[in-house]
Amino acid sequence: GVTMKQKWEAGARTKLGIAVDGFPNLFILCGPQSPFANVPPIHDAAVSWFGKAIQLARDKGCRSIEPTPESVEAWTQHIQDLIGMTLLGRGLEQGSWFLGANIPGKTPSVLFYFGGADNYFKELDKSVDSDFEGFVFS
Repeated sequence: GVTMKQKWEAGARTKLGIAVDGFPNLFILCGPQSPFANVPPIHDAAVSWFGKAIQLARDKGCRSIEPTPESVEAWTQHIQDLIGMTLLGRGLEQGSWFLGANIPGKTPSVLFYFGGADNYFKELDKSVDSDFEGFVFS
């Protein structure tokens, strides 16, 4: 009963830039909080992650995959920490589109993962290797 617009009223929040708590079985390709990098390799890695998550759900006899609110909060904090190590962390003052601060009335939030594509791939691998820790399969 909640729209994505309502969910993200205080700013976009995801797990790995590909899933949102409260929206089971919704996978986002190149969504907010995914890397600002070469798109085809990011798509390839994300789609591979989707396939592995869906396969695990099938193997477990589950019909639903959803990140926990805690894992979304942890990812959001992680990307905030990363942007804080760059000059882009000052983007609010400059009205940066990297934060959505260029849109009047929009609550700014970090819209990209600034840890680099290689580190993002490692985050996806870590998720798979941990049997998708931070996700609920039901």
